[in-house]
Amino acid sequence: TKFDQIQKNNNTTGKISLDPLLVQGTKKYIINFIFESNFVNLLSFIRELEFQDNLILFNDINLKKIKQNNNEVDADNSLEKIQVRLNMTFYGKG
Repeated sequence: TKFDQIQKNNNTTGKISLDPLLVQGTKKYIINFIFESNFVNLLSFIRELEFQDNLILFNDINLKKIKQNNNEVDADNSLEKIQVRLNMTFYGKG
């Protein structure tokens, strides 16, 4: 229904906007992830998301290197830990 497609903006003017990706039978989920990983595993995670049946939009990606002791870091710098903040929007079947 049209009511399901209408979302009110977070402002005081009461404007209404339509989400063109939100059609009958779908639901919209906004998800924020914060986790630690290494870069190789992060790429694997993103590749797995590419093959999902749902439409997934990345709104924001923030990467921050985590300081580690020298004995925790492998010779390969790709295994250094990073903090990942992902803001994603999922459109899936309801």
